[in-house]
Amino acid sequence: MRRRWPACGGEDPAGPPERRLMGIEKVDKTVEKLLDALGLATVAAQARLAGSWKEIVGPLLAAKTCPARLKGGVLTVCAVSSAWAQELSLSRAEVLERIGAVLGPGKVREVRVGVGPVSEDEGGGAVREEARPPEGDPGDTAPHPGPEGIENVADPEMRGILASLSRKALSRKP
Repeated sequence: MRRRWPACGGEDPAGPPERRLMGIEKVDKTVEKLLDALGLATVAAQARLAGSWKEIVGPLLAAKTCPARLKGGVLTVCAVSSAWAQELSLSRAEVLERIGAVLGPGKVREVRVGVGPVSEDEGGGAVREEARPPEGDPGDTAPHPGPEGIENVADPEMRGILASLSRKALSRKP
């Protein structure tokens, strides 16, 4: 059987254009599936939350709170004091709605707020202080820089996600 090409008046062997495009998916969906398969989807979601925290809660709350942990659809947020924790708790429904707009509906179904260590980043927002080993710790051979070439990534959100994924991957034991 001879195939006839559209330019020659025949049918396209791949079928109509709509049928050909059904197998194509957006890059973000592909990356999301890959991260899920690697068990790193939560890390990427946390990085997106941290990067969008000021837009989610506003500049005042962002300076006094930070997303600390996301596990099983529950986001734990650290606040500098119980007063700021209560302030965030009072706007919990609105915060959940804004988180849904950033991560997609259903990714975070509950927000828990507690008092914990928070420090300011360069942009005026709060970031969770990580426990660091004391200097000269024999288990820590060198600081872990971001992946090579990360400074060339133009999108700050993607750069943050890649840096977070790199830290997570380097922290895993072989």
